[in-house]
Amino acid sequence: MAKKEVLIVGGGPAGLVASINLVREGFEVTLADQEEQVGGNPDWHPSAHTTPLKGPATWEYIGIDCTPCFHDISESLTVVVGGESAPIERTAEPTFTCERGSRETSLDSFLYRIAVKEGVKFNFGTKIREEDLQKTPEHTILATGFTPAMYKTLEKPMSNYLGYHALCDHPPGEAEGCIYLGGLGKEYGYSSACNGLWYVLLFSRNELPQENLDYFADLVKKYEDKEIAEWRRFAGASPKSGPELIYKDRFILTGTLAGFIETNYGFGITGALISGKIAALAVTDRNRARAEFDSFTGGIPAMLEKKRKGQVELGFKLGKIWFEI
Repeated sequence: MAKKEVLIVGGGPAGLVASINLVREGFEVTLADQEEQVGGNPDWHPSAHTTPLKGPATWEYIGIDCTPCFHDISESLTVVVGGESAPIERTAEPTFTCERGSRETSLDSFLYRIAVKEGVKFNFGTKIREEDLQKTPEHTILATGFTPAMYKTLEKPMSNYLGYHALCDHPPGEAEGCIYLGGLGKEYGYSSACNGLWYVLLFSRNELPQENLDYFADLVKKYEDKEIAEWRRFAGASPKSGPELIYKDRFILTGTLAGFIETNYGFGITGALISGKIAALAVTDRNRARAEFDSFTGGIPAMLEKKRKGQVELGFKLGKIWFEI
């Protein structure tokens, strides 16, 4: 009997985790990505990001031990509020940095190597258009992250934002992170370092005046002694309607496209890993997958409503493994 085929569109962590789990279940899995290689859009990556993480529990849930990709910075994380260093509650969940992109040391490359070994087929440089989506097999998984094009193709409401970012070399073997809040209007920024890479990002809903960028650069210089020679910029999107696993009763959504992202500060790497597992489960047991999805994302609608009212909090809880700070 021929194996059942599953197509996954998008080769970030969510799509890769879904592909690995499905091929282990006996499916013939093809992963299509518009980029020419694993690691996402080269305009955005390489990059490094900070995230809370329950390592062993997450690895057990997704069936993949990603320990080598995450670097504990719980004792060195710095938080700057309104231009001043702020104390951190050390009873919080452990915090890690993680690299994204196409370098060998990235989470993407780590998962890609496992997927290849397990037998996942890859079609890089393949852009899936609207007419292509109508011909895809049942249970097609969409894992296209922040890319605005898929939202437009699906006619799915989205919130737009900009990201100003920069990177430079960092001492190998050192992992660090800093979060910047206040004094940046409605925006926030952070820096993360690991695997010899230092990366800084400033989120924005709108174009930022040069004085805001200069102010942020001065903070980075003060607290991290890093010079930002040039800002790069990208445009992204996230769902406006909240979490959604099944779309138009046809597609399985995962990662950011599924709204599986922390609403206030954009923590999404852990959510991508977990939701990739759930997307794979949705192929074989949709009801169980819905229950799992809801158990992790049930708190998001209330958080979105608070955010619309301007109530942004540092503390949040979203699920039994996902973020608890």
